[in-house]
Amino acid sequence: APPRRPRPGTLYTEADQGVPRELGVGLPATACQFCAECSLAGGGGSLTTAPEGAPPLALHNATHSSAWTPLGITVFNRRAGLPNCTTCTGCSHHLEQLGGRLTFDRVDLPNRYTGALMPDYTLLASQPQLPGAEEAEPKIARLLCVDLHRNGQWARHECTPTDRAARQHRQMVALARLVDECGLAHVVPRHTVANITVLLPQSGYVQSREALLSDRAKGIPLQLLQGSWHWPAYQLQDIWRRIPSEHVVQAAIFDLLVGHCDRHPDNVFVTDDGRMTLIDNDQIQGNIPGCLYESFFLPRCTKHEILINGFGWATQRHFQKNVLPDVRPSPLAFFDYRCHAAGGAVGTAFPGALPTCLAKLGGKDGLRNALDLGFSRRHAEHLAARAALLVEQGLEGAIASLAEARPAADRIPLQPACCAVNSQGFCATEFRPDLGNGTLREPTQRSLLYHYGAVALFGGALASGFAYFAIYRPVRGLADGATERAQASGSCATCGKGLAKYRCPRCTTRSCSLECVKAHKQQSGCSGKRDRTAFLGRAQLDERSLLSDLRFLEEVQLADEVAKRAAPARPAMLLPRGLQTLLQQAKRRGVELHLLPMGMAARKTNTTRYNPKQGIMEWRLEWKFQSAPNFKPVNA
Repeated sequence: APPRRPRPGTLYTEADQGVPRELGVGLPATACQFCAECSLAGGGGSLTTAPEGAPPLALHNATHSSAWTPLGITVFNRRAGLPNCTTCTGCSHHLEQLGGRLTFDRVDLPNRYTGALMPDYTLLASQPQLPGAEEAEPKIARLLCVDLHRNGQWARHECTPTDRAARQHRQMVALARLVDECGLAHVVPRHTVANITVLLPQSGYVQSREALLSDRAKGIPLQLLQGSWHWPAYQLQDIWRRIPSEHVVQAAIFDLLVGHCDRHPDNVFVTDDGRMTLIDNDQIQGNIPGCLYESFFLPRCTKHEILINGFGWATQRHFQKNVLPDVRPSPLAFFDYRCHAAGGAVGTAFPGALPTCLAKLGGKDGLRNALDLGFSRRHAEHLAARAALLVEQGLEGAIASLAEARPAADRIPLQPACCAVNSQGFCATEFRPDLGNGTLREPTQRSLLYHYGAVALFGGALASGFAYFAIYRPVRGLADGATERAQASGSCATCGKGLAKYRCPRCTTRSCSLECVKAHKQQSGCSGKRDRTAFLGRAQLDERSLLSDLRFLEEVQLADEVAKRAAPARPAMLLPRGLQTLLQQAKRRGVELHLLPMGMAARKTNTTRYNPKQGIMEWRLEWKFQSAPNFKPVNA
């Protein structure tokens, strides 16, 4: 019989095939496959443990690689021949999972980021504190190509950590030199490479290799802050104004210079005192084919378009179709660099040390200077070309040139900047985003809170189509809503003679008499009824308009219920079995039988039925005689 497929969490014993018999105690960590605890080198007896993986042979999230071989499954475990140790020595760092709680403005928030990328690990690394020495800040450690994945399975494909790590470590160290050269160390964390010997949390799997260490970003991610209910949108922007505008502009220039392809609000951290840190800086141009830049600091890219018109609209060419743009921009649109540059543009007036840095990289020796920083030739050529583009055309010119270099189907129009939102979530200034083909969205001022509240109130009874209409009503009203057409003179618009006394609720046409009102309706086809779906300006919002909206929703709900009751009878296959049989037997006898709706009195009292034993229909007949009105019907 084939061996049973092992599962994560299996407790191994000495009888298990392929498991090393030796349980090492006090061996160096590099001589062990798994270890429950490890003494830290130079740590004065400090221990690093794998508490979630103890005891050592339980292997909380792992199965032994040799158990897969009889099943014809090839896995890669470079340490399979080493013993599992109870205690080992010589570890350099203690690793912990990312997560826990984050605090911002004295408010605790959950940390959603766990570094759960496979086959790579991103963990918090700390070293022992020596007597008399200052406590060192924990670092973020990234381990590439670990053959034991977080889900407890071994790698199915070989991943050579030395080759891949060497390339990425070289790139990140070169990027750290670039950050120092351009004076951006206050925005981008420093990266170093070090040899470490550690135990992976949860399993105790030993790793001895090169790792990328970086300073831990302080604060919380922008996306977590924006998604919290603790701060309304307009208050968030007051908090974000603590960040120096120069830092936002520098972040935008950095992303364009290196061609960052994944700058979203989750990899930008902010602190209470206004410090901003950019993390996950390995996704630069050259690593993602076809990417020029994707940063929400910069317009004319998908990451920025999502903040302006919503995710569905910005990604519809790839994922969704026939979606409507959001009527309110994200508060994160505040981080558009144009909101922080003097006059809304940077040009070639780069802040800080960037002018000297860009001139050095964009000059005739730019490629050599980029290679001297440690970049590969491919990345160095890109860096020199971007620096030259920024020096020659300025930031705005570089954005325009790169936008035109995209395929025609992927070009994104230049959207206006929304640098502040009001208490209702709308842009505080006139805001007309480009919806493509030169179509501008009309300025949106009417609050959606009324409609959201009404939909929540009647959500249980509203049909899906009406709910769609209620939520997106202001978008439609922008294009074809009625506008105020107040007449300059006070004369009747129909006859032009009398003094106007009446105003048409539908089109605001003024009339002097009943005859002129009727003539106006006949000539223009106007119904004379107020358009309750017309767009209202912010100054016109009051309690009366709210009550009108609520009454309108009630009427639509009533109409929906009436339509449901008046719907045709259900097909026979949806009726109860007894009624299906009754209809079939009546049809066989040449009788077209119609059923009244459920709840009707005649339906309740009708006792017509089919008798299957005798094969006959038993009809209920009611005789009513006009000459005997008091005669009661009898069964026949």
